[in-house]
Amino acid sequence: QVAFMLQHQLVNSHNAWMLQPQGYGDVGLLNGFLPLDSLAASNAALAWPGILPIVQQRQAKYLGKVVAMPLDMHVNLLFYRIDVFQEVLNTTQPPQTWLEVLRLAALLHNRTWDGRPGNYGICLEQRWDCGSQADDLYSILAPMMQYQGTGGQGDGDVLQALNRSDSAVRGVVGVGQLPGSSMVYERTLQAMVPCSVELCPFSVVADLGGTQTRVNLAPFSPSGGWVASVNAQSPVADQAAAIAFLLDSLASANSSWDPILSSEFETEPYRMEHFKDRQRWLAAGYEEGDTERWLSARLAALTLGGPGAQGAAALGGNLVLDLRIPGAGLIKCVAVLEHPD
Repeated sequence: QVAFMLQHQLVNSHNAWMLQPQGYGDVGLLNGFLPLDSLAASNAALAWPGILPIVQQRQAKYLGKVVAMPLDMHVNLLFYRIDVFQEVLNTTQPPQTWLEVLRLAALLHNRTWDGRPGNYGICLEQRWDCGSQADDLYSILAPMMQYQGTGGQGDGDVLQALNRSDSAVRGVVGVGQLPGSSMVYERTLQAMVPCSVELCPFSVVADLGGTQTRVNLAPFSPSGGWVASVNAQSPVADQAAAIAFLLDSLASANSSWDPILSSEFETEPYRMEHFKDRQRWLAAGYEEGDTERWLSARLAALTLGGPGAQGAAALGGNLVLDLRIPGAGLIKCVAVLEHPD
C-alpha cells in the first residue's frame, strides 16, 4: 500500500506509516523515507539509547540511515507445557534440536492430559497468507543455514471450551529458544557438516542421547516487528505533526508500554526497560513464572552470544532477519508455493 501510494504520487494520503522492515526495500527504492537520524540522536521522549542495539541497527535502519521509530520486535520462540514435560518426560527443559522436537512430538501425540484425550504432540500456527506461513519453514531451516551471525540467509556476500482457555495453562507455560541443529550447510563444501566452535560460534553444547553435541542456534525474527516511518514527500509541517503524534501515542519510552502490556495487541518488547521492569508486567496481571520465562527467552534470543561470538550479541548474535530488499515479501511466498504441504 505504501509503495502504491508513492508510485502514484499520492503524496498527501498519509504522512506516516506503520510497516514491517521487509517493506524497506520497496519504500526505499521510491525514496519514501524521511531520515530520522537527528530525531534519534536528540529526542528525549524517544529515548533512543534505551532501545536494544539489534533493534536500533537492524530494525530501524535501512542502508545505514534511521528510517523508522521502533514499535515492536518479533522473534519466534518455542512454547511448551512444563507440567506435561515433567509428567511424561521427567524434564522441564525444552528440546535442543528439531530432530528432538520430532521425537518428543511423536512420544506425546494422542496422550491424555487435562482430562482431554487425543492431544497433538506439536502445533504450528495456521496463518492467513503465504508470506507469514513460511515463517515456520524459516524457523526450522535457520539453524542449518545461518551460523556465522546475523545476515547469513544468502551465500556469504550475498472460542473454545474453558479447559482450552489461557487460564488452563497459566503458570505452566514453558518458553525456550527455538531448537537448533547439530549439522549446518557448509557453503564451500556444499554439504551438511557437524558444528564446531570455529564453524558455529553461536552454538551451545547439548546432551543428545548421552552424547555432548554442539548445536547451532539461529533464532528467527519473522518480519522483524512493527516500526513507524514518516513520508519524505509530505509537507514539513505535516511531517512534524506525524512525528509528534507517533511519539505521543506509540514510539516514546513512556507510550511504548501501553501496547506492550495490552492483551489486545501482539506487540512485543524491544527496549531494555521492557525486559528489566518485571513488576510492571505483574501489575498488569501477567503470571510471574510465565512472564519470567517468556522475557528471559526473548532477551536470550535477541542477544545470542556464544564461545566464539566475539561480542556480536549486542547486534542480535545469530538472529535471523527477514530480507530488506525490494520484493522481499514475495520470496517467502515462493517458498510456500514450492512446498505447499
